[in-house]
Formats: sequence, C-alpha cells, structure tokens
Amino acid sequence: MKRTTTKLKQKNVEPKLKVWLLRGRSITHNQAQKMWGTNRLAEFVRRLRRKGMDIETEMVVENGETFGVYKLKKEVKQSRIATKEYIRH
Repeated sequence: MKRTTTKLKQKNVEPKLKVWLLRGRSITHNQAQKMWGTNRLAEFVRRLRRKGMDIETEMVVENGETFGVYKLKKEVKQSRIATKEYIRH
C-alpha cells in the first residue's frame, strides 16, 4: 500500500513545482522536502526542462554548504486563474 501512496505523492509534485516556478518563486531541495515531502527535486526539474520550461540552477554557498536554487530564467508569472487551469488538467 505504501508504494501506491508514494507514487501518487510523486505524481503530484511536478504540477505543484510548475505552478510554484510560474509564480516567480525559487526553490531548494530543503524547501521541496518540507513542502511536498520529496527528495527528488532535481528529477522533477529535469522533467519540466524537457517539457520546455527554462529553469536555471544557481549554486549558493551558505555556512560552508553548497546547494542549488532553482528558478525560471525569465520572470514569467501567471495569474492565479491560469495556474488553477493547469492543475485541473
């Protein structure tokens, strides 16, 4: 039963990530883990890139740790209605 729950959870991360980025926000692995419970942020970013999203990775060094921050290259913001339409499909 856990496999089904995990697969459903992972399928829901990609649309949430897309909407997050379209609203002009950036995200790190730690944020994705806290918000959506996924350790596979890079995989979802890769999938969205393959679908045509122009996502950049900025490497940040903070307190001796290096991590990536993902965001859209262009400031593309969608209205709430448009992002809700995407979620419905």
